[in-house]
Amino acid sequence: MKAVGNFTDTRFGKFLNSEMRAPAYYASVAINENRGRLRVLLVEDSLPVRTRMRSLIEESVLVTIIGEASTAASAMMLFREHEPDAVVLDLQLEGSTGYTILEEIKRARADCIAIVLTTFAIPECREKCRELGADFFFEKSKEFERVPETLSALIAQRTRIGSGHDEA
Repeated sequence: MKAVGNFTDTRFGKFLNSEMRAPAYYASVAINENRGRLRVLLVEDSLPVRTRMRSLIEESVLVTIIGEASTAASAMMLFREHEPDAVVLDLQLEGSTGYTILEEIKRARADCIAIVLTTFAIPECREKCRELGADFFFEKSKEFERVPETLSALIAQRTRIGSGHDEA
């Protein structure tokens, strides 16, 4: 199994160097079926990066961006207020680090999908994020487009499970 810049191999949902979770895990615990859409919070200090990510994510008709934050304080306020299904999180933020936010998010709601998108894609950062509960880890300069692909895969898995065609 080869690391491809995140915690998963090409078979969606299988973690490298950690316990394996089937795709059904994400579809069953993170996506509130009553809402009908995957609700995502964007946490990124760079406005151009946030704007581009929003544009890519919104191409999916089943995703709603419930908020955008550029600081740790605003990220946690929006997280508590809106209870998103997934958070796209940068590690470098004003007022704190993404590590702190990741830890708080996973402590508050372990079922929230945490997708780290960072320029700090060194092994130590990747390992620390995994230890804190990150579900996915992507390098901005090489894997930016993997975020919307991952969200689309989560939605597709939810659709299969909701229709009774779970492959787990």
